[in-house]
Amino acid sequence: MKASEQLRETHAAVLRALEIANMAFQRAVTIEEIIEALTTEERALLERSYSFSMRGAIGSILKLLSIPSEHRSLVHTPGLTASRRRCFASARVLRPEEAVMPEAVRAASMCWCLCATPCRS
Repeated sequence: MKASEQLRETHAAVLRALEIANMAFQRAVTIEEIIEALTTEERALLERSYSFSMRGAIGSILKLLSIPSEHRSLVHTPGLTASRRRCFASARVLRPEEAVMPEAVRAASMCWCLCATPCRS
């Protein structure tokens, strides 16, 4: 990887925690699960580096890491739920077709009429 393509320390910490959580659960994970996979030092680093909440900082970093580029897209998401919660997966751990959402998030994204399909409204 070229120097210009190296990740910032905070981004590398979030990506590492994402990969650990993906391997542990074998599925796409929520931001809360990523926070749990961070070490104490990584949490302190994120708190020092960002003025907003840990959840907001991780969400912003994941959004940047999911932007497709000609060289890489390190993070993907199986979709946006009705509650606007995203789940994330590392491209190095789970292929997009393997990145299923957690059952609790999937259930929360079902249509209110219980038609058993993801709500797109």
